Amino acid sequence: MFNHSGNYEFQISRKYDSRSYYTFTPKPLCSLTDNVLPMDEQMMMLISQAHRLLGILEGISRYIPDIDTYINLLMKKEAHLSCQIDGITTPFYDILDSNSEKTKNAMAIINCVTAIQYAQRKTVSNQLICEIQGIALKDSGCKNIGKFRETQIFLKPYVSSNIQEYNPTAPEDLESALDDFEKFMTADDNIDVLIKSALVHYQFEIIHPFEKGNGRVGRILAMLMLLQNKVLSKPVISLSYDLFHDKAEYFDRLSSTQLNGNYAQWVKFFIKAIIVAADNSIKQIESFIAIRNKNIEKIMVLGKASKNAMLVYKKIEKNPIIKIPSVADELNSSFNTVAKVVEAMVGCGILKQANNQSRHRHFIYEDYVKIFDRV
Repeated sequence: MFNHSGNYEFQISRKYDSRSYYTFTPKPLCSLTDNVLPMDEQMMMLISQAHRLLGILEGISRYIPDIDTYINLLMKKEAHLSCQIDGITTPFYDILDSNSEKTKNAMAIINCVTAIQYAQRKTVSNQLICEIQGIALKDSGCKNIGKFRETQIFLKPYVSSNIQEYNPTAPEDLESALDDFEKFMTADDNIDVLIKSALVHYQFEIIHPFEKGNGRVGRILAMLMLLQNKVLSKPVISLSYDLFHDKAEYFDRLSSTQLNGNYAQWVKFFIKAIIVAADNSIKQIESFIAIRNKNIEKIMVLGKASKNAMLVYKKIEKNPIIKIPSVADELNSSFNTVAKVVEAMVGCGILKQANNQSRHRHFIYEDYVKIFDRV
């Protein structure tokens, strides 16, 4: 039986004493028509506003010196928020301290960062999706990472039911569903990339092709659509920023689209999230530039220490929580030289001691971290 968004399939489980349930295979995206996605005035206004902000963001990313320094921390924040949406929580500071022992949750976030970095220059495909999941779920204890699932999964506790309730696509239907999904992702068509990104994310979530990590992979995939279609040349936006804030509505919109086939309401919601995220990134970059200029001015008046202070400053922009011995090793400098520079940077308000120990001291570039840790 079909509703507007897909097909419910009645299943009888051999594994669970012949209990019954339904699985859901979403309607192929390649079959969507203009009637399903009407370009009303609100849709056109949202698309226009989003493209305007993304255009500003792209311009900034091309002409701001050392933008990759900003992107490095932004992607850590994106991974942090995306993992939080999936219920993986740890303080943001824990993933910034390169010298600390990492918890399982912190490693999950770091793996997500690695997956984003790996994928951003790749061409989207089902094979790449598997590679992303394999990296993101490394050492997670999950079986069959990097492969589409071969077993049924249930997002709610398994209960035998004759009611048509959503369960992810059945394993035997995955191949055809994912073939269509890949065709839609890679098709050279006239669909606006923002609409396409929204639909790709929705379809991936509803198919739920992996045993674990579908949410994180799906959000990375939405970003890749913007990069592959040259809306952005670098990942200067955190799509999870607004989705995290509106987590309840985010899940509700996914669910209601699956139930009633109202793709337009989902696309509008997702484009609004892009607008909020793009605007936030623009403001973050403005703060990044202002803080950078202010602190470089402070460094320039440190006299003989200025040269070494600039070397340390470049380190703290990449890793904003540091220990003196580690920085000394990286710069091939003496402990005392770096210690004097760090003390000078503490004195002028660039760095702050992050712990209360007299030995094994940690220092943090707090103003910089606060740009990203307002969520």
